[in-house]
Amino acid sequence: MLDEKALHDLMTEAAERQDHLLPRAVEDDIAAGRRRLVRTRLVTGTGIFTVVAAVAAVVVGATVWGDSRTPGLETPAATSSATATATATKVPSKAPSKTPPRSWANENLGPTMRAALVRHLDPGKDHLRLDQAVIPAFGQPGLRQATAQVGWRIAGQSGEGVIWLELADTERAIGKLCGASRVMIAKVRPSDCREVRLENGRTAHVAKRGGEFEVGYARPDGGVVYVIVGARFHQNTTIPVHDLGITQDQLLALVQDESLRLPALTAAEQAEKERLLRFGPDTTQMYGALERVLANGRLSDPYEYFVSEQAEASATWSAKSSAAKQFVAVSVDVKSMVSECSEQVRVDCTEKVTLPDGRVVWFGENKAAGRMGARYEQPDGDVAFVAVAPWDTVDRAGPRPKGAGSTSTAGPQQGGITRDQVIRLVTDAALNDR
Repeated sequence: MLDEKALHDLMTEAAERQDHLLPRAVEDDIAAGRRRLVRTRLVTGTGIFTVVAAVAAVVVGATVWGDSRTPGLETPAATSSATATATATKVPSKAPSKTPPRSWANENLGPTMRAALVRHLDPGKDHLRLDQAVIPAFGQPGLRQATAQVGWRIAGQSGEGVIWLELADTERAIGKLCGASRVMIAKVRPSDCREVRLENGRTAHVAKRGGEFEVGYARPDGGVVYVIVGARFHQNTTIPVHDLGITQDQLLALVQDESLRLPALTAAEQAEKERLLRFGPDTTQMYGALERVLANGRLSDPYEYFVSEQAEASATWSAKSSAAKQFVAVSVDVKSMVSECSEQVRVDCTEKVTLPDGRVVWFGENKAAGRMGARYEQPDGDVAFVAVAPWDTVDRAGPRPKGAGSTSTAGPQQGGITRDQVIRLVTDAALNDR
């Protein structure tokens, strides 16, 4: 099975090969790939080929996230904990509602981006290899990006350089303004990054090594312009160019160009963006909920992660009074990027559980496979999940335990995690935003 380092390397390599197709930052796609792997590892017997294929689809796909919450989910605001006196009703599964088209869906940013490159870097159009490809904005409000990758030729040289120009909603959308090695076109290093004071009083982040650059600038409104200048266009040639002739001052003027903005958001989309930027469950507190609710057992192999749209804490749980050993995870999806139970916890959550305080939990169980899952829409619209599966049928984030891959513990486990504990976990206040 793939360990964490091998997975990272594979996803990075795939991302580099498809840089021009990426709708968002490479490390964000790696994080998304890892997040999808967390879901995928709940599938019994997932092999290397399946995992790599799933990762590749995440890395190079033009992902447009949508709201796939279960229709009709009712969640009155309340704070009391789940109890055994909850009432339950079987409800048929329903198809997720479709996300309406985004307001910017048909806007082509290509002409504006190419015009800015010409204006600031190549007024005579002697070097830029311009085309007419459509450049759309991808992603959710708050994480939108648009990227252009343009060749740079120099008369008398057989190689080709490259200019990567990227617009983003926020710094959070790209991760870092400099030094993250997120688009590995140039050979600049994190240690090359420094802040440069601009005439407008703000700062840009600049890295330079030889004639190659990385420049990131966050506007007063939070929008980001990001540029990389590389000596070799990896998709087109094995030969780099030398003496690119592009200066730091030219790039600083480019990133401050007022035309380089993503399309305006509607009021509803702006609210969605602001909600995303407020999203911040504390994974340490989430792990604390596992320790508190599952105190009748021992936790090991802790794993926590946080990406822009999802937080998770997971562990291996071993009962104190029986041989039961299970994988358990609690996670939260931001309101605008919610998964279905069948994807997130690998069971259909069709049992509607109404708690005494009026809150509603959707619970699911596959007794033959030894799996349980639950879904709870929090008062702010974010959705919490709990997944329970046999320990040795789950692909962990790191190397799997010795003997993993068998199905020796599949099926109900005497003394294992209970339905009531799952419901208490999914409604625990520790899963709320900080």
